[in-house]
Amino acid sequence: MRNAVRHAALAAALVVGLGTAAQANMITNGSFESGSPQPGVGSFATIGTGGTALSGWSVAAGNIDWINAFWQASDGTHSVDLNGNAPGTISQSFATAVGSLYRLTFDLSGNPDGFDGIKQVLVSAGDTSSTFDFDTTATSRSAMGWVGEQLIFMATSALTTLTFESLSGGPNCCYGPAIDNVVVELAGPGGAVDPVPAPATLPLIAGAIAGLGWLRRRSA
Repeated sequence: MRNAVRHAALAAALVVGLGTAAQANMITNGSFESGSPQPGVGSFATIGTGGTALSGWSVAAGNIDWINAFWQASDGTHSVDLNGNAPGTISQSFATAVGSLYRLTFDLSGNPDGFDGIKQVLVSAGDTSSTFDFDTTATSRSAMGWVGEQLIFMATSALTTLTFESLSGGPNCCYGPAIDNVVVELAGPGGAVDPVPAPATLPLIAGAIAGLGWLRRRSA
């Protein structure tokens, strides 16, 4: 009986694990923890147009500040201020299936220093773009007030480019919108993350379920 319980637990874990694997993040370095050279702890590094110091990402225009514990991150210790010495744009391309729906989620805040309480970022992916606002009036470096945002988009090519573009500040201004914890997952109808595992996993799950049924009959 003890072995039966153990096998049932393993089968259940297999089902859960395979379902989770089907929702893997398609973005590399979504929390901006990786890259070289790293900014010092409690500081930041400014990355200019064409810069690739931030693993998985490129700076497509202007420049950005790569933050390392200079303020409270939403995930880990790093984040990105989309304004370095000027409004900046970062992007990352990833493989997609034409016609499929995807869900982008990310955390949004803003540099609490300086001026312009409302920070704006234009987010684009596939056939969709949207502007998101964040009010920094009641925030500080130790309480950034991160807010979760999302965007549902359809892939129009086999390679989709995700872009975050600062709409805050003038051409020579800093203190921009801040982003962290970027995730892209395959989505189902209506934008819900699709819980159905990849076809290759279905026989394994069917076997696990059948095993659970056999164990249930044995214990009856």
